[in-house]
Amino acid sequence: MNRSAAVLVGSAAIALFVSCTTPSDKAEPGTAAMGAAAGTLAEPNITEIGSAIDAANQKWLAAMIAGDVSGAIGHYADDAMVMMPMMPTWNGRPAIEAGMKEMMAMMKVNDAKASTVDVMAGGDLAIETGLFTMTTTMKGAKPITENGKYLTVWKRQADGGWKIIRDINNSNGEPAKAK
Repeated sequence: MNRSAAVLVGSAAIALFVSCTTPSDKAEPGTAAMGAAAGTLAEPNITEIGSAIDAANQKWLAAMIAGDVSGAIGHYADDAMVMMPMMPTWNGRPAIEAGMKEMMAMMKVNDAKASTVDVMAGGDLAIETGLFTMTTTMKGAKPITENGKYLTVWKRQADGGWKIIRDINNSNGEPAKAK
């Protein structure tokens, strides 16, 4: 993999589900979940779901900056799929762990900012759309800042928490010039 491709892949991986803002209180049309009573629809609590996603994203970001693979993959369900640019899909936690280890061995996350643009929910699923800016340093290189977007599907777990089941992200273009 050439240096530009490695930077793009490494930087894009970090954007997988980092969020620094809380989504709006309004559910999007078509995002109602089935209520307890048969035949009734109840609006999902987008604020509550967004807060849970934001908390998980903050822990994920801290783990990435610390180079903590276990902390970073802890937010993925066992059967999650991660779709990185220019790479085969990482299917399941063992593959996600291997991919994260390889990525963290290649580069350091210096700074990362992300914002949730939208959260939609229905039943036990939530879809988060967001934007990111990230600065990373490949081993032996100068820092590079990149901008991109991501789409993450979260699933409510039996304990009420949320885990990532699908993740995709990509850059808005070529990495910015080294600082």
